[in-house]
Amino acid sequence: KDTDRILGGTYGMLVLQDFEALTPNVLCRTVETVEGGGVVVLLLRTMTSLKQLYSMAMDVHKRFRTEAHQSVVPRFNERFLLSLALCPSALFLDDELNILRVSAGDVARQPPPKSLDDSEDPQLTELKAQLKESPLLGPLLALTKTLDQAKALMAFADALGEKSLRHTVSLTAARGRGKSAALGLALAAAIGLGLSSIYVTAPSPENLKTLFEFTFQGLEALGYKENLHYDVQQSTNPELQKAVLRVNIHKAHRQLIQYLQPADAPKLIHAELVLIDEAAAIPLPLVRQFFGPHLVFLA
Repeated sequence: KDTDRILGGTYGMLVLQDFEALTPNVLCRTVETVEGGGVVVLLLRTMTSLKQLYSMAMDVHKRFRTEAHQSVVPRFNERFLLSLALCPSALFLDDELNILRVSAGDVARQPPPKSLDDSEDPQLTELKAQLKESPLLGPLLALTKTLDQAKALMAFADALGEKSLRHTVSLTAARGRGKSAALGLALAAAIGLGLSSIYVTAPSPENLKTLFEFTFQGLEALGYKENLHYDVQQSTNPELQKAVLRVNIHKAHRQLIQYLQPADAPKLIHAELVLIDEAAAIPLPLVRQFFGPHLVFLA
């Protein structure tokens, strides 16, 4: 029930212990927060054969049992395990860490040789060189890691540069591609361009950890110093783990970044920019309420 709190985060290891409570939605939501090269561990109770999982009663099956239909065929379990058996990076172990031969060639398979070429995309390098002298985009583009991320940042900057603040810019990509990071850098660009009233929303303030991390990196690259040019207000609720709720900037003039709950859209007052992160996890009627006579960035 708490999986929505980890959206927008990046983790090195994931342990899923209660297999019976697993659903496809929970599985995708959690697995896709693991960074490249990370580890996903599924813990199962002792059984004589993995085929027992095919007929395991899952918690979610209770919803579908009726007087007329008492039995539920767990097709997801079988398909999920068969897909794992075909996965080249999956490994099955017993409680004594013995490798189980689920699919042929598991043990004999050798890892691919590590690439020694960690050089940056030539197009991204060229783009950074072209805009290096730009006082705003130069420092921010230096923080991007992929060409798509750089293009997204430039699209956000173009919208911010328009005199009419009535555009909506939507960024779509698979999880883990750097959407929140690009939004964070765009937020730093908005501060650099002088926007005064900025609101940010997400299902939970914890989902904005990556966004604010890159916002602060972007502000530092633009010459802003914490406590000197801006101060950060964090939540005192222990459950939110010091999530950022508000940022006050006072370098050139008073500027504000304020977190709003998705249901608090009517509280938008004189907003110039609204950022919606993890928009897919927010009900569409609530997302629509954030649209208005201001810029809207969503991912």
